[in-house]
Amino acid sequence: MKRVIGIGETVLDILFKNDQPQTAVPGGSTFNSIVSLGRAGVPCAMVTETGGDHIGDIICGFLEANGVSAEYVCRHKGSKSHITLAFLNEQNDAQYEFYKDHATDLLDNTLPAVTHEDIVLFGSFFAINPVIRPVVSMFLRGARENGLLTGCITSNPDTPLAAACEYPIETIVGPEFVTGSSRMKSGTAQKMVLNMISTSLMIRLGRVKGNRMVKMQLTNAKLVDRGTR
Repeated sequence: MKRVIGIGETVLDILFKNDQPQTAVPGGSTFNSIVSLGRAGVPCAMVTETGGDHIGDIICGFLEANGVSAEYVCRHKGSKSHITLAFLNEQNDAQYEFYKDHATDLLDNTLPAVTHEDIVLFGSFFAINPVIRPVVSMFLRGARENGLLTGCITSNPDTPLAAACEYPIETIVGPEFVTGSSRMKSGTAQKMVLNMISTSLMIRLGRVKGNRMVKMQLTNAKLVDRGTR
């Protein structure tokens, strides 16, 4: 593996407790995965878009500080970066409010050249955004032509991104019970698919003996409890 390239949305998450701001950290589904890999020493780059404001500076600085190249972050001068307000209750469950400047959703900078040694991850928002989707589809087709293994998980049939990927996984769950939500049927189905993929991978890597997980790094109290039973 040469490097991992992430493509996805980036926001600044501001967390509130008892209606008081506690901390602010950059985030996003693909963003978080790439940052975790960068912290582990894996060569990574992030393709995303931010405003030309101070929040954009924070996001780019956060990437670089965690070992992720910000070379391919598209900065829009005169625009504002996306932010998310997360209000935590007593159980630390969050209620979200989003503030996004959708007029600047655009990837018009240079995309990284990929080889068969690279891995590309992309996020769901960039897959459905009608402005960015053609850019992501074109990038995936180019990656596939260069010998990369490409795949996606989607809850809609016959999508352009599925057509661009070699291994599309389509979980056709039908309309959501609550219109506009994607955390019920689609989110649950995709989480099940990802759990099956990660569990199968751990089995193939020899991290399961019988029906027990082995060779775990005991990095938190939950895993320490599991490992000492």
